[in-house]
Amino acid sequence: MRLCPHSDDLWFHWMARRRGTVARHVGSRTRIVDWPGSQAQSLRERNRGLPHANGNDRAIAALLEDLGPPRPA
Repeated sequence: MRLCPHSDDLWFHWMARRRGTVARHVGSRTRIVDWPGSQAQSLRERNRGLPHANGNDRAIAALLEDLGPPRPA
C-alpha cells in the first residue's frame, strides 16, 4: 500500500519477477465494456492518465527506489 496503492498489477508483476517467475501473455486481448457514465473516476484513468497524474509511473518509480529493478525475463 505504501509503494503502489492503486497498482496491484504492478506489485504482483514486480514480486513475481523478483522471485524469478516468467510472465507470459495468454490469449487475445479482452474487450472492456464500460457502462455509460460509470467511469468518471476509475482506476484505469488514475493509472494511465496524463503524465503529471500517471499512477503507474509513480508506482514504478516507488518500486524502483525502494526495491530496485525486477530481475530480467
